[in-house]
Amino acid sequence: MEQLARAADVPVSAMIRGLVLSGLAARKNATLKDAINRLAADVDDLRRFVGSDGAA
Repeated sequence: MEQLARAADVPVSAMIRGLVLSGLAARKNATLKDAINRLAADVDDLRRFVGSDGAA
């Protein structure tokens, strides 16, 4: 999380707060299908992030 915040030039607390708020807003009227699609997109994002810096 610290690396992401540093790359975005924002405090870690602000990044976490933004993620929580956007996650809550996105799921307000979500269906199960929406939740599954969001989870799949999050997994894809994490795979790209891990692959981008060579970490495993």
